[in-house]
Amino acid sequence: EEGVSTRSTWVSQTDEGTFSGTVTAGKYGVKLVNGKLSNYIDAENANMQLNMSVSITMASITVAKVSVEAILNVTAKRLTVHVVVADLPNNTKPIRNCSYLVLPEIPPANVTTALKNFMRKQKPNATTKDGDRKFERSIDLNVNVPQAKGEVKADGKLYLNDDQVMHNMHFDGSVLDATLNGSAEPNVTMTADYLGTTAKKGANASAFAVPSEWGKCTPLNHESKSTAEMIPVMLFELLNTIVAPLDLSELKVSEVVV
Repeated sequence: EEGVSTRSTWVSQTDEGTFSGTVTAGKYGVKLVNGKLSNYIDAENANMQLNMSVSITMASITVAKVSVEAILNVTAKRLTVHVVVADLPNNTKPIRNCSYLVLPEIPPANVTTALKNFMRKQKPNATTKDGDRKFERSIDLNVNVPQAKGEVKADGKLYLNDDQVMHNMHFDGSVLDATLNGSAEPNVTMTADYLGTTAKKGANASAFAVPSEWGKCTPLNHESKSTAEMIPVMLFELLNTIVAPLDLSELKVSEVVV
């Protein structure tokens, strides 16, 4: 049913489920299998945690297992990202990295109010036969940091249930004309589908504290040539793009002390 008038609201929630997809880089393609994704939101304090783990296969052979965990804690004024790349060929040691960015002194209430106002303006495109409301959004991002450049495009379809909680999601994205450490990279396209198994209101406060299992987390250094450290850089650039429509002119990342 097109032209649905019911709008969304910003609520605390726990989302857990599975996902799968495909990625192509130049002439090569891989599948994302056995993917798990969880998302926790503390709406009152604007804190969030996103966890993703997936196996990457090529011709039915697992070439790597990737885990990315990110905690945006507005209360603690910090974005922390933990990355593990394991099961690499030739008995290569797993790549591990935990980095953080320091956020400015912004009262959580300001961020929460802006998010609530933004969500109220979002109008669903349709309602599915299961009663979920579908929201569509596109992002066009030009990444330009010392070690990485390129154009990132993303189109997402988000499905919310009656409790305003994420239920399902579809994603299409691409990275075009990219360079990494000065070298040209092949164009990358990606598609992924998320199917929620848990979608409920509320989130445990412990989800927004950095676990000790992540080990020592260091300030993010944009000059690093580490592949693992470039993932937090990309996530931060994407975060900047997502919050841009919120009219939070004061929400800027402070200088990172390294």
